[in-house]
Amino acid sequence: MHPTRAVLRRRMFCISISLWVALFLIAVYFSTKGEWPSISIQQADGSLRGISSKRNVAVGVMQSNIYVFDNDSAEDKVITRQELMRVLKKMHNRENIERDYFAYILRRSKKLLQSSDLVYDIKLPNQSSNTQVTVIGDTHGQYDTILYIFQMNGFPSEEHVYIINGDFMDKGSQSIESLIALYLYKLHCPSCIHFTRGNHETDEYFRFMVKRQVLERYDEEVYGLILETIYELPIALTIENKVFVIHAGITSSQLTLEDLKSIKRGIEPEEDTLNMDIIWADPGDEDGMGGDSIRGLLFGPDVSEEFLANNHLKIIVRAHDSTVDSGYQNDHDGRVLTIFSSPLCTKGSFLNINSLLEFEVVEFSALPKIKEWLEDS
Repeated sequence: MHPTRAVLRRRMFCISISLWVALFLIAVYFSTKGEWPSISIQQADGSLRGISSKRNVAVGVMQSNIYVFDNDSAEDKVITRQELMRVLKKMHNRENIERDYFAYILRRSKKLLQSSDLVYDIKLPNQSSNTQVTVIGDTHGQYDTILYIFQMNGFPSEEHVYIINGDFMDKGSQSIESLIALYLYKLHCPSCIHFTRGNHETDEYFRFMVKRQVLERYDEEVYGLILETIYELPIALTIENKVFVIHAGITSSQLTLEDLKSIKRGIEPEEDTLNMDIIWADPGDEDGMGGDSIRGLLFGPDVSEEFLANNHLKIIVRAHDSTVDSGYQNDHDGRVLTIFSSPLCTKGSFLNINSLLEFEVVEFSALPKIKEWLEDS
């Protein structure tokens, strides 16, 4: 009897997780011997903000709460840029975010995510040459990678929209920090940052590393709130109704955006359902659909071509795959573009799309030691 795809995926995951744990332990060993690599933050107005710091402890304790939750007005509280940057810096300094504040972020984020469709279109702010959308692929719990991309490419704003294309948690040691930073940005500016759900945004994967990290620092209730938010993440997005952004891939040439919108939300993906297959699918070299991929379904060049034509789209932008020699890969005669943003395995990359729907892929290697936070924040 051949093992099922679920069994094969779990076997591959165990091998993968062992390698990631080894890399994490090596990183911890070297990081504790000196200063933690620092990073500068560039505000939307071009000025630099921040604080200088050294790594003293892996998890610190906040000296004071960021916000006092003494009445119902907390739900309507505006998340200011000053508050956002203060939290980003605390996490970069390896200080723990207070439990009630984290739970507050999760509850508000769930409500905000529930207000959007599972698939929706993103319009570029205007036709000026300065407006763009940036797509970030897998970062896998690497908070410093997210900060580095923001620093070198510009922070999310009304003129510079970001799409986090799944798998922003799990494997790495900073899944909590990644989640807080991205959700807090979403609360600060809902139109500035958008998400799709990846195959690692599930309890099936979280229970190995993410759950352990959460329980070491918080509790079961917080972990439950995290699951409630990821179950509300969108499945796919479009940009100007031309660019189709999804974490993994498609399951049929006849798949429509309405099919994706009909997926039941708020639950763990179940085996052999559309909800599961689309977060595991990969582009294949042969025409048609392949059914025996260890990772999931394989969709061929003819499938992507017909899917795009049927839905009046131009290209599929995905993540999900760690490419061999670079942070990106073109498949199906340029109809499928894979962007993988973690630089640990190979190079990382991200995709910039301007108002004319012109693409620029930016690659980067392992994160360099970069400028310290400034004291005058």
